[in-house]
Amino acid sequence: MNLDREKLRFLEDVFSSRGRIRILAVLCEYGELNLSEVARKTGLNSTSTVNHLRVLTEKGLVAERRFGRVRMYRLDLGNPRTKLITEFMRRWFHMDF
Repeated sequence: MNLDREKLRFLEDVFSSRGRIRILAVLCEYGELNLSEVARKTGLNSTSTVNHLRVLTEKGLVAERRFGRVRMYRLDLGNPRTKLITEFMRRWFHMDF
């Protein structure tokens, strides 16, 4: 297997954080949520949630919509990587170990 360093870096950036994994799982389960809902459902504080959402948005996995001062976040299912991650999480959480 020939590892593409850019793709490897992408995986490291996204999955190196428990907070980002939690956010992806919550958005996968609930769809679109505002910042405070994401923070509450993940158990993260607001500052950490904002920082993690920024990284996930920059990576193209999460999309943001604004309604005045309210920001809504959802998975960007137009991105093939997001679709792959979503499918992985759905399968992972439905497996019996």
